[in-house]
Amino acid sequence: MSRVTCVVLLAAGLGVPSPGQGPHPCSCSLFGVGSRSSGPRRWCHLGRRKIPAGLATSLSNHARLLKEVGRGDEALPISEEVVRLYQELAELNPDAYLPGRATSLSNHAFLLAQEGRRHEALPVSEEALRLRRQLAELNPDAYLPGLAGSLNNHALLLAQIGRNDEALPVSEEAVHLHRVLAGLNRDAYLPEYTNALTVLGHVLVEEARFREAIAPLVQAFIAGRQLPVYAQSIVGAIVDLLRRAYVGDADGVSGKFRTVTGQDVPEWMKRPPAVEN
Repeated sequence: MSRVTCVVLLAAGLGVPSPGQGPHPCSCSLFGVGSRSSGPRRWCHLGRRKIPAGLATSLSNHARLLKEVGRGDEALPISEEVVRLYQELAELNPDAYLPGRATSLSNHAFLLAQEGRRHEALPVSEEALRLRRQLAELNPDAYLPGLAGSLNNHALLLAQIGRNDEALPVSEEAVHLHRVLAGLNRDAYLPEYTNALTVLGHVLVEEARFREAIAPLVQAFIAGRQLPVYAQSIVGAIVDLLRRAYVGDADGVSGKFRTVTGQDVPEWMKRPPAVEN
């Protein structure tokens, strides 16, 4: 896995929904982690099965913790169970549980990709993206951030398996939506916007479209330098992509860089990249 892939995936996180996203509160009182109910236990009925309303959330949290301590292989079957539970819950009450199903699919696709099972992750990611679109059409204010994030993750996944031609329009749409969101609330969405620009630059570099990669990567570099110090690890990945672009087409990239910035290519950009083309 390349450095940019690692940085961008880690920036995406697992089980941490974008603003307005994530599992909806259960219409029943929660049973399990996070429950504040002191009354009788409440259950959601699915046919002959009875599921504690907070079970899916608790399992999702546990899968996230396992992943964070490097036990992704153990997290996967738990994540699969979360996906299955949210599918059943969404069939029972789509208004309440469809957002949770979309989040569970996104998390599971991320885990599969992290465990090197990217081809298995692709259809899961596609389904998550389909649901995010559906939700964003119904309520853009609440679900547009989730759609933007899913587009970015899906573009990166397509690039990881070598389908860069398909990744490009998906990544461009992700950048557009993140730009809109950052325009509405820069402080909240600047990290995601930087992330999306970096993925677009990554896709273009992988396609050997080095000159085209300069504009989004320069924007990503400028935005990344404005992030809090703890969030600036992505800047290293951006620098490496700029160096890869320069190695790939020094003359063309120099001209494009001058057009975009009004300056000559800096010396640091002429150094060898950590990841060769």
